[in-house]
Amino acid sequence: VIAGILGKKYGNRPVSISAVIMLITSFSLIPLSQQLPLAYQQPAIMVLKSMTGTGLSLFMVNAAPYLTAVTTEKQRVLIFSILGAAPPAAGIIGSLVGGILPELIAAQLNVSISSPLPFAVLLVGAGMFVLPAVPILLSTSERLKTVKKVKAASQQTSLRPFAVPII
Repeated sequence: VIAGILGKKYGNRPVSISAVIMLITSFSLIPLSQQLPLAYQQPAIMVLKSMTGTGLSLFMVNAAPYLTAVTTEKQRVLIFSILGAAPPAAGIIGSLVGGILPELIAAQLNVSISSPLPFAVLLVGAGMFVLPAVPILLSTSERLKTVKKVKAASQQTSLRPFAVPII
């Protein structure tokens, strides 16, 4: 609910950009939390994981209205098909690759697989993987004409046909 309110107040594009920046920041800073004093590590991880969840929520809630505003009717089928298929595909591929890469990274770094370092490298890599989304989002703009047409049409709609006659 809050993500939708923020999108309506500030616009879906700025909220989506903020969400991607939150994701990059949280993914990249989680590995660095092990450098903090022991008393601060757990709270830092909790804050950063909350930031990850908030970023994902903001993006997922605001992505559909934003994509609707910046695409034509013909493009929407493809775009929303990709939007629907990407998370499950990323989950499957990410699980497969994520199960293999820590061992390979540990071997390259000459550390044990029980060391947090291979996993830290993967988390920083996740932040880097999301990084191209920022210039892509910044290079787009919302179609204000479409938004204005929708607002104008909604203001012209009368509620009289839905009125209940009182006898």
